[in-house]
This record gives sequence, C-alpha cells and structure tokens, in this order.
Amino acid sequence: MLKSAARKALLSFTPVAPRLMRPKLDGKHGKITIITCYGPTNVAKEDETDDFYTLLSSELSSVPPHDYLGLL
Repeated sequence: MLKSAARKALLSFTPVAPRLMRPKLDGKHGKITIITCYGPTNVAKEDETDDFYTLLSSELSSVPPHDYLGLL
C-alpha cells in the first residue's frame, strides 16, 4: 500500500547530474521539491567543485516559490 501511495505522490523525477537529482512530490499541503545532492570532497579539483555548486545554485533558483523545498 505504501508503494502505491508513493507512486501516486511522485509527480516528476529529474536526474540532473551524477551527484544531483530532483524528485517532485504532491503533498497534502502543496507540492514538495526535494533536491538530493552529494557534494565533491576536499580532494576534488577546484573547477569540479565550482561546476557542482553552480549547478546546485541553478537548481535551487529554479524551484517555484510556492513549493516546499527540501535539500538533502
């Protein structure tokens, strides 16, 4: 039963990059956008880190203002 409810709640699923995905859910009180990310570690190259945070910033700013937002 839980799987069925979860499938009904999932509005979209966007794999943005290998370290970033964005599912959107239909919640009881409104739409919920969750941005799930795994940031680069300290040993990553500087340009890789910059690219990741630029993409994350872009995804955060693209969430509609009336959606609930979760960043994991």
